[in-house]
Amino acid sequence: MCNLAMFSAKCFAIGVSDDIERTATWVMRNALETEEDTDGLVYLPSAVILVQNCVFKLFSLPLMRLQVTRSPEEDGPATTGVMVQKADIHEVRFSQSRWLYWRRRFQEISRHHDPTVAAQAKKGFMAMISCGRLLDLFVLGELGFEKHLQQAMWEELKRSGKVSVDGDEININLDWVDVDAKSESQQD
Repeated sequence: MCNLAMFSAKCFAIGVSDDIERTATWVMRNALETEEDTDGLVYLPSAVILVQNCVFKLFSLPLMRLQVTRSPEEDGPATTGVMVQKADIHEVRFSQSRWLYWRRRFQEISRHHDPTVAAQAKKGFMAMISCGRLLDLFVLGELGFEKHLQQAMWEELKRSGKVSVDGDEININLDWVDVDAKSESQQD
């Protein structure tokens, strides 16, 4: 499954076929929008591969959609996962609200009791957290997270005496995304 996800993500990222959006939606829905059980977790590595390899393409889909009209048949799967429906998100295609939901699910799954699952989810979250900022777009939570991440890295730099530190060398708290989110939304 991971090899197919990697191939699909790379093809999608470079624009080989926009039809791969349906596959990406299916993987993300099965990994992040279903009740957490063993079946859903099977798709987690593929979802992480997708966001690591075509995060900008995924994020920009709603923006590109404003310029292109497609038929309902081209929209891909006409359903969202149960958990997304419970969260009152009804867009069946990629949208910013769905994007934020997926990021939140990666954040939640990063607390999983299985360290392998938790580490996978953290990778997915980290791949998504700065996408909007790097595209010069506002995404709720990114600025606050970045501020806390830089502060933690600076403190580790001073403490260790090293010339540079990597994010893997510090304890990154994914909940930093929520710390300043309310004030960020008021500034927007």
